[in-house]
Amino acid sequence: MRDSGPSNKPRRDRGLVVIAVFKLVKVVLLIFIALGAFHFTSPGAMQSAERWVGTVSSSVGRRELESLLGRADRLGKNRILIGGIAALAYALLFAVEGIGLWMQKR
Repeated sequence: MRDSGPSNKPRRDRGLVVIAVFKLVKVVLLIFIALGAFHFTSPGAMQSAERWVGTVSSSVGRRELESLLGRADRLGKNRILIGGIAALAYALLFAVEGIGLWMQKR
C-alpha cells in the first residue's frame, strides 16, 4: 500500500502559472503584429487594405480607419519593418520568460 501523505513533487504556484499564460498570450499577439507588419511592407498591401476598409467599415468608422491607414503609409516601409522585427524580439523575450515561469525555473 502506498503512503497517502504529501508527495515529493512540488506544487505549481497558481500566480506564476497565470503570469506565464499571460506572457505566452502576449507572444502570440506580438507574432501576429509582426506578421501584419511584414505583410504591410509587401507591394500592393496598401491597396488591399484600402479595399478591405471600403468593404468592411461602416460610414461612421470609415474615416478613422482611413486616417489610420494614412498614418501607417506615411511611416514608410522601413519603419514598419523595424517595428515588425522589434515585435518579434519582444515575442522571443516574453516566450523565454513565460516558459521559464511555467517550468518554475529561476
